Amino acid sequence: MSKVVSNLESSVSKAAHTYRTLEEYEYRYIVGRRKEAKEIRLRFDQSEFFHLCGLHKLNDIAQLDQKNRKSFFEKLQRGVITDELCRKSKNYQEISDRILLVERLEQFLDSNDFVFKYTKGTRGFELTADYALQKGKDETEAYVFIEEGTMQRGKKRVKTGFFFCKSCFPRSKDPDGNLRQSKTAGCPEYKLLLKEKINLKTDEIQLLFRSPSHHENP
Repeated sequence: MSKVVSNLESSVSKAAHTYRTLEEYEYRYIVGRRKEAKEIRLRFDQSEFFHLCGLHKLNDIAQLDQKNRKSFFEKLQRGVITDELCRKSKNYQEISDRILLVERLEQFLDSNDFVFKYTKGTRGFELTADYALQKGKDETEAYVFIEEGTMQRGKKRVKTGFFFCKSCFPRSKDPDGNLRQSKTAGCPEYKLLLKEKINLKTDEIQLLFRSPSHHENP
């Protein structure tokens, strides 16, 4: 895969540090389309980190327990899993750009400009998600796909009202160096009206963006 995000060496431990920091925050988006506004409340759970980075593709590393992905952070802290170990996988280069993107996930979310409604199978891309967050255009384009979480209630699974990051990718190039088609091509785009970053420990709210046309009732 051609490097679109950066030529720097990726680090699973740095990506994990960024993700642990983000667990203390919620991003609140208000987006609009066709005179209808929607609220997106984005949070972070350690159980999502493994797939977000693409670590499930490192199936030749026995220490990366594919059945107990929640144990990843504990193994990383104990030194059972290291950057050097992950880089030994024959599949590591396939996910290196994703890991770099997670390292910069906070920066991405603080400044992303575009929100799209996503449907599985769009342009042949088989991924389950509700929305695609996009930053940049063309050479700098990158995406984070998010999905609403669910919980068990009695015999049914119900939606929680909170969204979580499921996958991320930079825009890739073909073997000839040409940009492949955007992963949001053909997806309906929402207008970003408001974006806030909320510290869940202190309740401090940082305003990241507000459209001049957006007004909320107090």
